[in-house]
Amino acid sequence: MRSAMLLILLSGPVLAADDSPLSAEEFEARTTGRTITYSSGGTYYGTEQYLPDRRVIWTFGDFCREGRWEAVGEMICFTYEDSPEPSCWIFRAHGGGLAAWSDDDPSGEPLVSTYQSHAPMACGPKVGV
Repeated sequence: MRSAMLLILLSGPVLAADDSPLSAEEFEARTTGRTITYSSGGTYYGTEQYLPDRRVIWTFGDFCREGRWEAVGEMICFTYEDSPEPSCWIFRAHGGGLAAWSDDDPSGEPLVSTYQSHAPMACGPKVGV
């Protein structure tokens, strides 16, 4: 019995219910009406404001990009106004926030939410508009 239990423990991590990817409905419930800041490896990655109807505003500095998200299988995919190629992520609950793994590197360093607010982002004017 001990050998079987040891083999199970050594065969790899067992995913708990909280480790399951969030469904579109769970993701929407956790994000809509919030502005969430993400980091990667302890370094600021960007901030996203989640609006009704699966609309978003993303910033990683002074520039804000409007977009939308949709569920594609277990992934949440974002498409922004300046890029037709979607950026897809697998989101999981992480503590009181979120963690996201890129579909380009699902075993790599996740983005981790570091701050959440109900306040809108302050985006500057678009240059050239």
